[in-house]
Amino acid sequence: MGKIDIEKTKLFNDYIKHLNTLSTGSILLLVTFLEKIFSNPLDKWLVAMSLICFLSSVIGGVAVKTILTLMAYQNVEDNEIHPFILSISYYGTYLLWIGFLLGIISLAVFGIINL
Repeated sequence: MGKIDIEKTKLFNDYIKHLNTLSTGSILLLVTFLEKIFSNPLDKWLVAMSLICFLSSVIGGVAVKTILTLMAYQNVEDNEIHPFILSISYYGTYLLWIGFLLGIISLAVFGIINL
């Protein structure tokens, strides 16, 4: 693995870590605020959708981080990785990003409706 590949991997790893942290924090804050601020909220399905999206984001992030960690410890190149493992990494990244985006959108819509 060259210096550029190592830097790319570090950047991607940090990206996954930050989105995972934001998703996990959003779940905790959402549950806390829902309990304390909204006594009778409208469109509760948006909260459920947001929680499911953030949870899927965390699951996708954990899958990708696991694969990155295994690749780092085994010191393998991209062309040595089984295609199934690569597909898990790609789909995990999509799940992470789409889950986070939809979770934020549904949470924002819920907040706007209940202001």
